[in-house]
Amino acid sequence: MKIKGIRWWMVSLVAAGLIINYLARNTLSVAAPTLMKDLNITTAQYSHVVVAWQLCYAFMQPVAGYVLDTVGTAWEGVCAGVPDPSREIAQARLAITRGMHESVRAVDRVFHAAGTNAIYRKYGLERYFRDVHTAVQHAAGLPVHIESAGKVFLGVRPQDLGW
Repeated sequence: MKIKGIRWWMVSLVAAGLIINYLARNTLSVAAPTLMKDLNITTAQYSHVVVAWQLCYAFMQPVAGYVLDTVGTAWEGVCAGVPDPSREIAQARLAITRGMHESVRAVDRVFHAAGTNAIYRKYGLERYFRDVHTAVQHAAGLPVHIESAGKVFLGVRPQDLGW
């Protein structure tokens, strides 16, 4: 199937992505007064949060691309009727698990950059810190996916001994 004007569609999608990226980076400064009040932080602490957020944003770009690429590949394989999409699914599971653990590392960096070293219920930043650490304990973030993917890549079938 050929799509008419595919180049212009691609240019439009890239332009839309650039606009969304620009807006996402600027919303943090617009939300500064509310964030500082809600999180009960000073201007100096807020500046640390902004720097840490920008660093984490840069670190998470490749992770997000990797997750989207592998999940998209798995989805295409399943939709195309690939007889055994287990390699693609295993790769997607690895990407999701890795993405979740990298997200925790990013939140840890922001948490420590903000100057906090303890968890208090009254501060919103600590709540987000707890939430992301709880989310990584979800089944999708468990390290068992690394072992399962290794078995798939080594050719061990679910019905084989050791699965």
